[in-house]
Amino acid sequence: MECREWSKNREETLERLREHTQLVDYDIKEFLYKFNSIGDCMYTTSSCSGRVVVLTGEDIFNKRSAKIVEAWHDPKECKRKITNYYNYNTNTGITWFSLQPPILHIAVKDMELAEAVVSCAVTSGFIRAGYKKMKPCGYHVEIAAHDKLHVILPAPTRILTSLCEILSRYKEKLQRLEDCLLSIKCN
Repeated sequence: MECREWSKNREETLERLREHTQLVDYDIKEFLYKFNSIGDCMYTTSSCSGRVVVLTGEDIFNKRSAKIVEAWHDPKECKRKITNYYNYNTNTGITWFSLQPPILHIAVKDMELAEAVVSCAVTSGFIRAGYKKMKPCGYHVEIAAHDKLHVILPAPTRILTSLCEILSRYKEKLQRLEDCLLSIKCN
C-alpha cells in the first residue's frame, strides 16, 4: 500500500520520540529504537513499560488531581523501597499504590502486519491486543496487560510486595514480546 501520509506521520512521530527521549521509560528505550529501525512498515506511537506508582490525593477516583510521590519501573528497586511506605501518611489525604501495566501503541502499514503484531502479543502473554483501521491508511495496534491495581495505604508489606512481583511478570512478558516483534520483517 502506498500512502503519502504514512511516511509523513511516521517521520513526525519518530522525530517526537527523538526530541523527547528523556521522557521514555529507560527499560524500553533500546527496544523502541531497534523496533523503529526495522523498516518503514511499522513504528511505535506511544509506550509504557509498566510501573508501580505511589500517589497522594484527596480522592482515589480523581487521579488527575493526585500527586506522584515515587514511581518504579524496576521490580527489584520497587521491592527494596516498598517497605518505606508500610505506614506512610502524608496527612494530606489518601496515599495509594497503583500498578500500571505495560502498554504499546504501534502503527503498521497493512492488516497482515497488524495480525502478526497481535499474534506476537498474544503468544507473549498479553491478552489485550487488537487493531483497528487508521485513516487515511495503516492500522493502529494496541497491546496491553489487563490488570491495573490500586492499594490504599496502610497495607501489609506482603500485599505491596506482590505488586512488585506482578510488575516483574509484566517485564518478562514484555521481553518475550520484544523478541517476537523484532523478528517481524517488513516486505
